[in-house]
Amino acid sequence: MATCGIAAGAQETRAAFRGGPGPARVEARIHTVGAAGNCYAEPVVIIDHPESGFPPFFTRKSIAGKARMLPKLFLKEGDPRLEHILGAPWPMR
Repeated sequence: MATCGIAAGAQETRAAFRGGPGPARVEARIHTVGAAGNCYAEPVVIIDHPESGFPPFFTRKSIAGKARMLPKLFLKEGDPRLEHILGAPWPMR
């Protein structure tokens, strides 16, 4: 996490992803990285769920609330919530 991400709430987002109790809890790997160059969109989260049929995608302004919402909606229910996507490394299907 770089300064802009930390200022935008990246530490709280990471804590929410790591500590999400209850039925939305999923097994996942969480990697913390440095600046991605999109300060206006921080905190940025990349979600990669190969079984979904979607490529890895970047979510923008991924505050703690989204960190609690996205695993349930996308990883468990298959809804990627396209309105939160900043981009993907190749076209989405």
